[in-house]
Amino acid sequence: STWGNVSLLKSRCFNGIPDDISGLRSLCWKLILGYLPADKSQWKSSLKSWRQSYQNLLKDYVIPTLEAPRAKVHQEESLEDRKKVIHLPRVQVSDHPLSKEKDSTWKSFFDDHELWEVIEKDTKRTRTELNFFLQPTRRKNTFTHRFAHIWRPFFDDNHPFAGEETHNAVLLRILFIYAKMNPKVAYVQGMNEILAPIYYCFSHDPDEDFQENAEADSFWCFFQLMTEIKESFASIGKDKKSELGVKVKLKEVHDLLSRVDEELWQHFENEKLDPLFYCFRWIMLLFTQEFEISEVTVIWDSLLSHQNRLEFLVYLCVSILVLRKDELLNKEFADVLEILRRINHMDTFDILNTCLLYTSDAADDLLCVDLGGRRIIKKK
Repeated sequence: STWGNVSLLKSRCFNGIPDDISGLRSLCWKLILGYLPADKSQWKSSLKSWRQSYQNLLKDYVIPTLEAPRAKVHQEESLEDRKKVIHLPRVQVSDHPLSKEKDSTWKSFFDDHELWEVIEKDTKRTRTELNFFLQPTRRKNTFTHRFAHIWRPFFDDNHPFAGEETHNAVLLRILFIYAKMNPKVAYVQGMNEILAPIYYCFSHDPDEDFQENAEADSFWCFFQLMTEIKESFASIGKDKKSELGVKVKLKEVHDLLSRVDEELWQHFENEKLDPLFYCFRWIMLLFTQEFEISEVTVIWDSLLSHQNRLEFLVYLCVSILVLRKDELLNKEFADVLEILRRINHMDTFDILNTCLLYTSDAADDLLCVDLGGRRIIKKK
């Protein structure tokens, strides 16, 4: 079957996953990202194991960051008094709040809270045009409800933890855990945009089990994707040794453009238009900030299915440049940048079709066809 043949599945997903089959994209992405095994008979046990592992991560990383002190809190204390003691870690006598020692409980505590707040600011701004991430998850067994006894006594009724859990709170937990597990990269602004399409897709799965466990499933799929692209984030994160990550891709865009369209490449050279100026964000965020999320998922169907995702990303960048060639030629530096900042109105299928022409070894044998309103390129 297709499920058991991941290579065949990737080939079909590469041409686009139909939107009219509800839940299909969610399932396919789990498979092509390696989260679900090819053998369907192993799905149940595999999901159980991954999801339990995520619950353990929540207890290891998130609970200690949010939990109240171990000291008993008396019922007669006021809300303000209770707020004063929340988040005080249990420490040794020799430790103190101003300690800068690496093994200091206080230092770790304050570092974690600083990280939490940085991520929270970004998750609150994630895809605000959708309003989805600001809405309650309305899941049956949310993290907020299961561990409400830890912090609810310390918050008033207007605090997010005192009410229903929102989707951006889920993004916050996922990204915080990822940062804690990957200290060399930690968290870099933009990771929330990479996570958003995955979580959005999984949260709209009609299967109740997949929807209920969208958080754990999203975490592991995000983790898998980040193993391939984290070098780019590391270059602007804590690991400065990985600075070549995104620079390599930018050079590949430059070199590919020179081979694909020498005229446009020469114009960019004359204007001193380095790819850093116009496609850094495209590569870093996998086009998530350039298009509506419905268009991003279409691009990602092909991107995630490609055997070399980062190479395909380079071809996507060059395809956009070639498609805008008529507008870009003879334009000066500032005008070119302005044009390339506004690619959201471009037809994503045109981009993918052009990209496929450049990546195919037999472009003359390709034919553009319509499949349920989705234009794809297939062999004649």
